[in-house]
Amino acid sequence: MKDLIIQYRYALADLRRKDKELKEEQNHYENLRVEEESKRKISDGQDLAAIVDYIAEIKAERSKYSSMISDKMFEIEWMEKGRRPGSMRGAGNLAAYQREISIDPNRFLHMQDIQFESKTDEEIKILEDKVLDLLWFLTKKEREVYMMANGYGHTVEQIAEYTSMASGTVSSLLDRARKKIRKNIKKEDFYM
Repeated sequence: MKDLIIQYRYALADLRRKDKELKEEQNHYENLRVEEESKRKISDGQDLAAIVDYIAEIKAERSKYSSMISDKMFEIEWMEKGRRPGSMRGAGNLAAYQREISIDPNRFLHMQDIQFESKTDEEIKILEDKVLDLLWFLTKKEREVYMMANGYGHTVEQIAEYTSMASGTVSSLLDRARKKIRKNIKKEDFYM
């Protein structure tokens, strides 16, 4: 894909170069037209009409190049970002129903058999410090909502009632906090 993007960039550069040449040619003929009009040495007006026609052809040609340049830029942006320019959701960001992973409930029947190793006070203190470091990235409201939801097990509606916020606000704060934590967490720090 990178090779294709490079080829498109070269094509874009060629189109821009050609458009620049046409612009210079158009400016040259515009100046000629102005000179011809100022001299008034036109016998029957054929020279001036030819210049005006040629300028119109150049403008039409430049219009085509301008459209091709914008198309190339659109295509390059699409290839680089992996999504349609202007679209809010990229190829990597799936809808909620696409992120769901089906799990067999029978897998959880044997969870009682697993014995968890107990940690020493020193290990617990280290883990607590790491959790506090993670929560440091959150704003005060995000930390409050995150602790109420994950630390105390309250639902979004309960948190909204306690904090006098709308449930949508609580939900967005909770999502934002989870994203920040997911971004900053290092799993190897929590598995000793």
